Amino acid sequence: MSRNFQNFNKGMQWNEVSAAGMRTLVDAAKRIDNIHAVPPLYVQRRASSITIGMHPQRIQRRGGAGGDAVPAIVTTNHDNHLTCTLEEGDDAIQVAKPWDFRRSTWDDQTFTRGGQSVSYGYLSVDSRTSTVVGTPDEQEFIIHSYEVGDELEVLPISHATGVAEVDGAGRMYIDLNVGGRNWGFVDPQT
Repeated sequence: MSRNFQNFNKGMQWNEVSAAGMRTLVDAAKRIDNIHAVPPLYVQRRASSITIGMHPQRIQRRGGAGGDAVPAIVTTNHDNHLTCTLEEGDDAIQVAKPWDFRRSTWDDQTFTRGGQSVSYGYLSVDSRTSTVVGTPDEQEFIIHSYEVGDELEVLPISHATGVAEVDGAGRMYIDLNVGGRNWGFVDPQT
């Protein structure tokens, strides 16, 4: 099946696509019965969403030390970290969320971006209000939010994140965000 999506041009970057355009694409993708990906890409289908991501082969850490990413399954979503289990059935581990998704980074903070002051206030683990002086507030959501049962690629790390604890074997982890999660605005007019 071939489709022409009006809101998309070849070579567009993900951040150049409007929320309405992305919704059009996701809605169309949900209707496709047979969707596949060639490694290192993967497709994860759920009743209400499709995630297309990339399996990392080998990750280079700061300082040049390499490490293998490992799959983990989300069991609980917290403000700054996730509780997960490794596929081999180990005990629960804490996985630091990427910096952009940590509540402690953004909640009740004001940042200057492009000459404008932007303030953030969290409503839940995956939604927040963004306020720019002189404009209406925007409610932002993590698209695709972390859900129980999601498979992540996590990286054992050797430095403290300040948001996740060391496991029983002395390891710390961080989510690599290979699913491409990002903050998105949902237009209340639609």
